[in-house]
Amino acid sequence: MIAVKRAGTGLGLFALQDIQAGQRIIEYTGPLISNEEAEERKFGKYFFRVNTKWVIDGSPRANTARYTNHSCRPNAEAFISGYRVWIWSKKRIKAREEISLDYGEEYFDDHIKPRGCKCAGCFVRPKPGAQFIKTEKERPPIKEVLFLSDDKQGSVRVLLL
Repeated sequence: MIAVKRAGTGLGLFALQDIQAGQRIIEYTGPLISNEEAEERKFGKYFFRVNTKWVIDGSPRANTARYTNHSCRPNAEAFISGYRVWIWSKKRIKAREEISLDYGEEYFDDHIKPRGCKCAGCFVRPKPGAQFIKTEKERPPIKEVLFLSDDKQGSVRVLLL
């Protein structure tokens, strides 16, 4: 049903067949560690906080769910049940589509924002011949990204995506 493949931001988790909305996709697994231990490991990026005391260390490669990348417009979401985390589809995910989560404000501010978000919702590539005019550095909705593009008649049109 899912596979790890090359994505725009490295490796990602992809649907091999259509996944209907509201379907459980995969469990996020790994050893349960204390928040204190997670804080001491400053460079851990696969931590999933399950409550105020415990974190799942999802770094083992056997945790296929760790390849679920961030998106500002995710198609899946995580549900915590006790000390377990399940990834469920928010909407229909088509075969060959990348499965994504919103990692949340804290992770976004600490890890993604300093380098700039590169999710499909934020990292908009202009069409050939388009001239990049403006983008917000702060996690913008797509409708705020503005491009100018020349059409075949030589006039200029503004595309507000």
